[in-house]
Amino acid sequence: MKKLLCLLVILFLSCTNIVAARSFQLPYNKTINIEKPKLEMPEMPNLTLPNAETLNISKPDFSLQQSDIDSIKNLHQKTIKRLKSLNDKNLLIMNKKKKNKPACPTNMQMLMSSPETINIDVQKIPFGNEVSFYKISDINPKKSDENPGGRGINELIVYTNDYGLKTGTNEYGKEAIIVNNQVVALSSMDSIIPLNGFVISGHGKAKQWMEKNVILGARVDINTATKTISSIITPETYVFEAEEKIREAQEINDYYKKMKCSMLQSDFYIDKANSSLNYAKCYSSQFDIVMAKKYAKNSMVYSDRAIACAVPYVQSEFKGIWIRPKDRNPEKIGLILDNLKRVGIDTVFVETYYHGMTIFPSETLKSYGLVQQRPEFMNTDVLQSWIDEAHKRNMKVHVWFQTFYIGNEAVSPMPKLLKLKHPEWLNRQYWFANSDEVQPSLAEHLGYFLDPANPEVQEYLMKILKEIVCKYDVDGVNIDYIRYPVCSSPNSSDFLSTSWGYTKYAIDEFQKTYGISPLEMGSSNPNWYKWECYRRDKVTCFVEKLGDLKKIRSNITISAVVFPDKNQSAVVKLQDWAKWGQRGYLDAFTPLFLSSNIDFTEKYLRDMMACKGANVKLYAGLFDPFTQTEPTNLPQEIKVLRELNADGIVIFDYAHFTKAYQQVLSIRAFNRNSK
Repeated sequence: MKKLLCLLVILFLSCTNIVAARSFQLPYNKTINIEKPKLEMPEMPNLTLPNAETLNISKPDFSLQQSDIDSIKNLHQKTIKRLKSLNDKNLLIMNKKKKNKPACPTNMQMLMSSPETINIDVQKIPFGNEVSFYKISDINPKKSDENPGGRGINELIVYTNDYGLKTGTNEYGKEAIIVNNQVVALSSMDSIIPLNGFVISGHGKAKQWMEKNVILGARVDINTATKTISSIITPETYVFEAEEKIREAQEINDYYKKMKCSMLQSDFYIDKANSSLNYAKCYSSQFDIVMAKKYAKNSMVYSDRAIACAVPYVQSEFKGIWIRPKDRNPEKIGLILDNLKRVGIDTVFVETYYHGMTIFPSETLKSYGLVQQRPEFMNTDVLQSWIDEAHKRNMKVHVWFQTFYIGNEAVSPMPKLLKLKHPEWLNRQYWFANSDEVQPSLAEHLGYFLDPANPEVQEYLMKILKEIVCKYDVDGVNIDYIRYPVCSSPNSSDFLSTSWGYTKYAIDEFQKTYGISPLEMGSSNPNWYKWECYRRDKVTCFVEKLGDLKKIRSNITISAVVFPDKNQSAVVKLQDWAKWGQRGYLDAFTPLFLSSNIDFTEKYLRDMMACKGANVKLYAGLFDPFTQTEPTNLPQEIKVLRELNADGIVIFDYAHFTKAYQQVLSIRAFNRNSK
């Protein structure tokens, strides 16, 4: 009887044209098969990105501004307003179901989203919903240098406002922002903690649970007594998720229509998405979560296709990808390049110096008594093969260069060799300044770093770079790890102990200059700012020296991998990239937008565009493949980048650039032949 009633409702909707002209009927169990429509597409002219208009800013202010606080405060307000409608529908459905079906009691005591509230009475969870539970590892854990954000392997962590402004986690997890006990946004790392909510963050097995059970609009509650978290998904939650995806697709569609771009294919798929959504709504009204979920998910597939078909190709845009070489065979390298060119990528950032070794036989490393080349590439000049094969295809090669990072002993013999040959070159933390043993960075994969303050280190690295630029016809140099190892935040109790730069050379030089040893002062000492500036300026000094490479090869592009939050970068990584840009030391920045959250990308990109320097290009580094976001998140981020006049995109990285990501870009955004 229920099936018959549902089909009658659908038939009625079709007849009254609510389901649009292209609506269609599906049997109860039939899956929607998506076929690419064969449409005649009119010519669409290539777009040209205007030059970014930048501001000249004086000395950077590394403190948190009121504008930052305000933007954080209002970040998810639109989603919260739309969720009110979902809550009203859920309440109506629950009231209806009370008349028809019994509720399933639970013994959980719930903690509402406000940190001040206490556990409330036992609640009833109606039948017909998906309910899942998971054990919480910790709430507001102690901040740790070893585990960023205090989140360890396979742990699920809850962060409230008592913890701080952001979670401080790394890119190896998944996070959900919760307001009023509902998921208002998803992220991958270092999420901003909402003022009236909390963030849940999962790694490993906990991340897998979140990917399956924590979706946009889901209700999330925590039990402080048993440290248990629950996720409740109703049929209307799936409908809301599908509606949000259609809204995203429609907004992008409307935006490009105003720019006179053809949206025929995008319109087609949005109609399909709305049609499936109507089926989902019908089954939701009948409390059938299985079928509501099925058609809601099908609707989202159509919406994803609409998004991929909406974002057009831009001829003038820089399109690149970071790649760590694995193959030494030129034919296999050629196949990789052929595939990337089909996708629409024309520049490869080939990792040439990493973990302290080069992919080519280096005379510089040999002269220092170090391993001349990475063992897997011995007797083969892999860099030359990449350059030859790329230039045959009219593609460009930029050298991707790990500057002050030399890896760990698990992946490279370099740290061991350097500890024996030049232990004075290695960077040191405050709490190991006087130790006989050099300690690696617990926060960065147990890796070792070189000391930027030591002139011998800078000379060694510049010799390698000059060797590359002299011997090889490279199109650019992209310097990575151009910073100190990360330390804890300034407001944490272990900020001083985890700070870096306490080598003998740096301590002696600073004391000679300022009459005080860095070991004798804390972060509250009036001279602390001088110590920060001393170390930041050492990194800046090396960046300035990169200009010498243009004396060897004038047409190369010199760029740097930086972190877009300039305040955080300047304090915890001692990377003052704003100064580099304003002084014109570089041609381009390739900032890493690690969280893959569109709102955060927009905020930090806007900040970067305002202070990067008038003549410096910005090629945004998108981490979506690495963090495994939905593939259509990429074209949505690209739309934001273009709106704010970024000069291009670099994808991180080829190892995670699966067919799903390749397909979504090659449909239109990177497809030079698209209409």
